[in-house]
Amino acid sequence: MREEQHSFGLTAVAVAMVLGAGCALDETPEPVRSEPEIVITPRRVDTAGRTFAPPAPCLGPRCETVVEVASGRAHTCALMSSGRVVGWGSGDGAPREVPGLHDAIALAAGGDRSCAVRSGGTVWCWDGAVSPAARVSGVDDAVTVAVSDELVVAARGDGTLVNVSRGRDAEVLRGARGIVEVDVAGPRACARTDGGDVACWLAGDSHVTPLALANVRQIAMGDAHQCVLVAGAEVRCWGEDVWGMVGLGVAGIVEEPTPVSDVRGALAIAAGKEHTCALLPGTQVRCWGRNHRGQVDPSRRAFDDYWAERTPVAVSGLSAVRDVVMVSPGSQHTCALRARGGIVCWGANREGQLGDGSVETRDGVVEVRGLRGGRSSRVE
Repeated sequence: MREEQHSFGLTAVAVAMVLGAGCALDETPEPVRSEPEIVITPRRVDTAGRTFAPPAPCLGPRCETVVEVASGRAHTCALMSSGRVVGWGSGDGAPREVPGLHDAIALAAGGDRSCAVRSGGTVWCWDGAVSPAARVSGVDDAVTVAVSDELVVAARGDGTLVNVSRGRDAEVLRGARGIVEVDVAGPRACARTDGGDVACWLAGDSHVTPLALANVRQIAMGDAHQCVLVAGAEVRCWGEDVWGMVGLGVAGIVEEPTPVSDVRGALAIAAGKEHTCALLPGTQVRCWGRNHRGQVDPSRRAFDDYWAERTPVAVSGLSAVRDVVMVSPGSQHTCALRARGGIVCWGANREGQLGDGSVETRDGVVEVRGLRGGRSSRVE
């Protein structure tokens, strides 16, 4: 993919445990208002082969945690436990609230677009980081969504898939049943069933084509490559390996899903446009692929358009960050959600996609402004 997202996270139990400590927005005090306290209600949203359990509720007003992070081409969005969505990038490095969204339960970003599923099952999409969201017609029972500049695909509560892309009528994809995960990259899409099977299709298709894969636990799609996490915690990738995003150490086309070394035991995977990341035990993050803007590892950046890390490397700037629970690669940047509050990002920042309030080049991993642990006021 992508100019696109791909987020991953820990298992249901792990996420429920680590997200108990609050993360909120901007600690600057503000006048007291007569607003109701946030009520966190139980929900289950499987967006990448994992369950998002609600974090342990914290006491007092304005207490939120970050539930999910999603990266697009040059923007990033965060889903808060209250159902609000905050975004940054697309020319503005300051995190701001997406207007009109207060009950989101799932989030996606890809290319220059973002989408969210609301608590009633409707899908709402917007351009970039924080433009006003508009409802997508044709689906009112979605549980998760995936988006690129060319596709919007929603998985429904009954396990079917519906294509609700712009410029066409909503269409249920034939042959898709028991779907629990969907991912898209440009005109390509793949979905995983609860039985571990995978099927893929192209924009314009009305049916899905099964792949010869079994026991798949997670899928991750890049612009011209794809990866799966299979039972036994093995990562397998295939596709074009021009920038090393397949992780095999050599350039060329890899036709068959092939094991990636140095990420054995992976808990989760995610793919950006031309790079891939894996979350390993001990919250270690390893990434591989194109690194000309430091999106794989900022310490290895060379500002050379042909610079790539062709095998997995540890993100050096995360050596002191021991509580990563989710990573979301975009096009030329990557962001990671921390368990105890906050998001850190690295890579390109020309459009403010790192969220530190600037559009300046950064040499390492930076913290997203206003998303620190503890209580704070809202980002407006």
